[in-house]
Amino acid sequence: MSLKGISNKEICHGEKIYLREPDIRKRDVMKGMEGRLKVSVNDKGKYMFTIAVSKQRTGGLYHLQDVMKGKFGGVPKRGIIK
Repeated sequence: MSLKGISNKEICHGEKIYLREPDIRKRDVMKGMEGRLKVSVNDKGKYMFTIAVSKQRTGGLYHLQDVMKGKFGGVPKRGIIK
């Protein structure tokens, strides 16, 4: 999505729900945002969209590399393992 020019804000808070949170404890509970990945807010009240999207992208790349190696289901100990 980033390569297609979709902004981090649009990925997190756009009309389409691109990032869903399966864990109910980590979901956004604001009206109209139910089911979405909760985005952290800094001390100044600014949403940290980049951090939320980056974390999801990194995890996706790790799993993509695993599948390319013929494996699936591994969990990285730290970042992406090459």
